Amino acid sequence: MSFDYQQQQQPARDELWHKKRQWKKRMRRGREEIAQPLAITSLMDAFFIILCFLLKSYASDPVNIQQSDILTLPESIAKEPLERAVVIAITSDAIVVDDVKVVGLRSGAVDPSNKRDGANGFFIEPLYQSLQNAMQKAKAMQQRNAQAVTSLGMAMILGDKRCSYRLLSEVLYTAGQAEFSRFKFAVVKTGKSAASSGDG
Repeated sequence: MSFDYQQQQQPARDELWHKKRQWKKRMRRGREEIAQPLAITSLMDAFFIILCFLLKSYASDPVNIQQSDILTLPESIAKEPLERAVVIAITSDAIVVDDVKVVGLRSGAVDPSNKRDGANGFFIEPLYQSLQNAMQKAKAMQQRNAQAVTSLGMAMILGDKRCSYRLLSEVLYTAGQAEFSRFKFAVVKTGKSAASSGDG
């Protein structure tokens, strides 16, 4: 009697075990599908689009100039195009080298504590250190590839039109001490919004 009952229950157990096994397979398959990484092709497409955008953005002008309330370039009829060089921006509240703030300004002047010879000095120590680092990097790059650096010793001055002659003189003197001997002054072409440069 007991043996016959077990034989009758066996198909039901087999069917239950089979369903349970199928359910586990579906669960494992679902986890595997969720855990799949991003397709390499999609990532490559995204990187390619970003690269094209960056090349288009920077290909037109070697120096990207954004005017603002603290940096308004003077106007000029100069037609000489911009050249790639170390950029020294003199805004109404700071001196910036290659988009990095070097020293702050108070009432349009450098604090005497940041100058080697005090209030009457022309040598701005933080600016000198920053330009020295930029020059060393340019020299190292030129040693690796002479054609990559064609403007060694050149600095692009983005001077706010309200900055004083004294401050400009201090910046030029300090840059000269850091082995910069050629200067370009960025200006706004009269009647146009595009920037150009003039020799200094």
